[in-house]
Amino acid sequence: MNSADSVEERLTRALSARAEQVTIHSLRPAAPPQPNWTARGRGPLLFALAAAVTAVALMGTALVTLTQRPGNAPAADLPPGVVSSAPTVPPAPGNSPSGVPPQSPSAPEAPEQPSGRAVTIVYGPPDRSFTLRTGGGTAALDATVANNVGEAVEQATDVLTITPESGGTLPAGAVNVSLRDPATGAWRPVGGLSGSAYEAYLSGAAGARLDASASRTHQIRISLGEAFPEGVGRLRVSLSSDGGEETLTRTG
Repeated sequence: MNSADSVEERLTRALSARAEQVTIHSLRPAAPPQPNWTARGRGPLLFALAAAVTAVALMGTALVTLTQRPGNAPAADLPPGVVSSAPTVPPAPGNSPSGVPPQSPSAPEAPEQPSGRAVTIVYGPPDRSFTLRTGGGTAALDATVANNVGEAVEQATDVLTITPESGGTLPAGAVNVSLRDPATGAWRPVGGLSGSAYEAYLSGAAGARLDASASRTHQIRISLGEAFPEGVGRLRVSLSSDGGEETLTRTG
């Protein structure tokens, strides 16, 4: 046997021995082939990424289209977190959402026109005046008497007089005078017609004591009745007393 046969025989025995060592338990699947990106370039990778982005955009558009519903059609079951984009139908003109017809704004009420005829009332030494209407309205005045005679007046009589300035007479019910009771605060009618004038004794018919340097104030109200004569347009109100100085003051 030459040397070549000896080498071949040794290789044959070695291969046979290695083949006997390979069993079913030592076998495993072959690894998949790995792409060589360096060799092939980045073109396929970019194409794959662009395709993935396009697929995501198409899926979002399809989802929005499926969630929309026309008019008042019932909404389909949507995945959690998806809000339906159904349009809101506005209420028809003239109908309120609550079913109650809207109220049209009412026109402002016209101011009430004063009734009766205006009469000028003149009072006080400087001829102060105001307007009072017949058949309604009341004027309030304070009639004050201050004792400036230097001694007490036992029966000081305070008299309020109302007379027409331009002549004429006052019929019953044309003028009404009320006096406030200082003890109770109640108002009571006082006075009456005397000839062509109206007279009211504010301190009583017999008068009342007024001490030296003292004063007293009577609160009165004047109104004109429906029977006020047409020919009288001005009245004069005056205060007289034997107890001292007299003052009339308009308070309301």
